[in-house]
Amino acid sequence: FFFYFCILITVMSSTLKNYLAQLKVKDFPATTANNGNVVVVKTSDNLKSTMNLLNEHNIYSAPVFDDDKNQYVGMIDMIDIADFIVDNFEHSKFLGPGFEAIFDQAQHFLEATVADVANLSKRNLFVPVSEESNLLSVVNLLTENRVHRVCVFGSDDKTLVNIITQSAVIDFVNRHNFSAVEKKTVEELKLGTTPVLSVDINSPTIDAFRLLRQAGVYAVPIINKSIGKQIVANISCKDARAAAKDPSKIHLLYAPLSQFLAEKNKKQIDIETPSITCSSNDTIRTVIDRIVANRIHRVYVLDKTNAPQAIITLTDVLKALLKIQ
Repeated sequence: FFFYFCILITVMSSTLKNYLAQLKVKDFPATTANNGNVVVVKTSDNLKSTMNLLNEHNIYSAPVFDDDKNQYVGMIDMIDIADFIVDNFEHSKFLGPGFEAIFDQAQHFLEATVADVANLSKRNLFVPVSEESNLLSVVNLLTENRVHRVCVFGSDDKTLVNIITQSAVIDFVNRHNFSAVEKKTVEELKLGTTPVLSVDINSPTIDAFRLLRQAGVYAVPIINKSIGKQIVANISCKDARAAAKDPSKIHLLYAPLSQFLAEKNKKQIDIETPSITCSSNDTIRTVIDRIVANRIHRVYVLDKTNAPQAIITLTDVLKALLKIQ
């Protein structure tokens, strides 16, 4: 850590691009999961054990290795699990909403392997990079469409030594001195995209996962239409593990989102709505601090009525930082 701190001190006056260009990928901090070793799953692993492994290390994705091909063949991500849930539900819905359909879905979960699920979403690219590359080239990759993480290989081009995610990069560059640009506001930088899709808290939970798939997004805010358009919660592909890790919870897909969230939040701390929102007058520093402090991947920009008017993703933040530096 002292090494990185010294670098930060010496490049305080440099631009972010120059700072990143000076660093090799191998100098980037190792993943904090699994004592710094990359967690890997195999194509033959079953879905349940894979979910348990991801939960054990508190991660949401992992590289997939194929023993027969003796190579890495892709990634498995929670977005794939979310899409599998939708596919599984659509397959079983013709059996009706009763126990038979729920049992059928549970069976599919128990029988599924990583090969059945990995990159089912077609949104989870496997992007290898050399540890000798510079960090700027990696950040440029992470600002491209659908690239949320890169897999770092050693000098032999075979050993997977690290995974660098968008959130890890933002956490890393957050220590960099932004000087004057940190005072630029969301409005000045035109941060965020529109429109913001949402789902009602009284809708069936499966409808939220359907929306994620149909729109090709990772998360949507939850609103309560009976009281207005204000955000009351958030649902993302990560929430799929609440159902996937325990087939006995499959019935929650038929329940309203309010019930699904109540069950999910019994075992984890709920991030309050103000932590995932901002105003157009907030600075980019405020947005980044909120993302890092709450370990979130997106922030919703609220209008004067507190309704979501735009969504700021990690990709948006990285693009803005590279552009304004």
